[in-house]
Amino acid sequence: RMEPDEELEGLLGMFSPNPKVSMVKRVEEAKRKLRFPEEEEEVAVKLYYKCIKDMLVLEQKRLSHDKFVSNLNESINQDELHCPFLAICFEVVRSTFHKQDFLYPYIPRALNVSHYDFFIMADNFCKMFEGRLNRESIAQIKKICQQIIDEPIWSSSSSSSSPLLAHLEDA
Repeated sequence: RMEPDEELEGLLGMFSPNPKVSMVKRVEEAKRKLRFPEEEEEVAVKLYYKCIKDMLVLEQKRLSHDKFVSNLNESINQDELHCPFLAICFEVVRSTFHKQDFLYPYIPRALNVSHYDFFIMADNFCKMFEGRLNRESIAQIKKICQQIIDEPIWSSSSSSSSPLLAHLEDA
């Protein structure tokens, strides 16, 4: 069972409740639902922990200690933060190991991640890992984001209301 490294554990320990246990549970649940080969699971989980750690380190540098903890204390324990990052990490690993698309939206759907949450976190993920992941991985995530944008549910004639569409119209 893979767990966060010492540096990530130190960062997580600043929050109350400490999100480590729920993160490990989410990882185990994702592995159970997706049933990737063990080597691929390990890479996806390492990438997920790296993603969370890098995000926290960036926020810690940007904010004072008190603001860092108070700003992130609620969101660091929410599925809306972790599940999309997990889905993105598994998408990256799958496309890297198999050099093909993995029939989006299989992974996000299996992890109960909405198109909107995937899209928002994918943008953050690409910014964090630009230049550090191979171009194909970033291209795969961007391709999925384009597929999300092209979905009919985002059109103004759709009866589905969309936070993403509202956000884009406000921009």
